[in-house]
Amino acid sequence: MTADDAHKPDAHDSMLLRIAGDEALRGLDPAEPLTGAFLDWWARELRARRTVEEEASDGAAADAFAARALARVAAARTGIRVVRESAPREPLAWPLPASSLREPFAGMRRAPMVELEVAAGAGRALWDEECTHWVAVPADMPDGEHIALHVRGESMFPLLEDGDTILVRLGRAAETGTVVVVRRPDDDASGEGGGYVVKRVGRLNGRTMELVSLNPDFAPLHVPRDPALVLGTVVMRWAGARGT
Repeated sequence: MTADDAHKPDAHDSMLLRIAGDEALRGLDPAEPLTGAFLDWWARELRARRTVEEEASDGAAADAFAARALARVAAARTGIRVVRESAPREPLAWPLPASSLREPFAGMRRAPMVELEVAAGAGRALWDEECTHWVAVPADMPDGEHIALHVRGESMFPLLEDGDTILVRLGRAAETGTVVVVRRPDDDASGEGGGYVVKRVGRLNGRTMELVSLNPDFAPLHVPRDPALVLGTVVMRWAGARGT
């Protein structure tokens, strides 16, 4: 055995690490300060311990496993509940504007499902969109108004994937570290104003709010720190069977 061989990851050790990590995840409390540190370490170890065989013959599967670990890190840090099934949508008797359903649905613990991409184009009003389905708000969620939206794009991968449905608790507050849905101002210098984006809140100051993508290929956005631009905070993700 060479010195290099001694430092190569062992398939048996890697498997034990995965089993131990999966078991530990079942008992972790996302609110505990040490949880984020453990998940960070676990994700790094999973990447570092990929065997030569995994890299050569099953690199995609290893990357997918690492993505799942990183998604769990992000979900724990942002407080988003991940459900690996499709959103349980129910049809309305007839289509109605989403705005007309806000108050009555809040009392019935329902959320209108809007078939509008979160990153919608300029000039489209979210609440004027026609609603044909609704989803039930889980019983253990705090009371309040909610809306369900679809995610498009890869800017928040691996926490959110293209095609996910997210549950957004309506509210104007935007706290650092949370994931929010924000409308870009109509006069946005990028020319993409008026659309909705889902991002993690970065630095806040008296005048601006930094919106960060989890995918490093996407640059941060900066919008005015205006509560009127904030739709609400993402509290749940329905990932479907293919989700990380």
